[in-house]
Amino acid sequence: MGYIQAQRTRGLTTKWPMFDINKSHLQRQRAESFMTKQFGDFEMRINTRNFAVKPEQNLAKNKLRDIINKPIGDDKDGF
Repeated sequence: MGYIQAQRTRGLTTKWPMFDINKSHLQRQRAESFMTKQFGDFEMRINTRNFAVKPEQNLAKNKLRDIINKPIGDDKDGF
């Protein structure tokens, strides 16, 4: 929100963007949960220079998008 407010004070934007903060937070949590389950914890992923992905770890086309955009009621961890 701070970035948006700064842009408004400089006159670079006139309208507030239409996004749902709660939905965005939920999507980030879902993505992080899936990536942790698939590839390991966040610190390991960030600090690893080279990572060999096993064939079973490969993501199907649009898999991450589908997980992130699941309907709100489908929050079970059954990726």
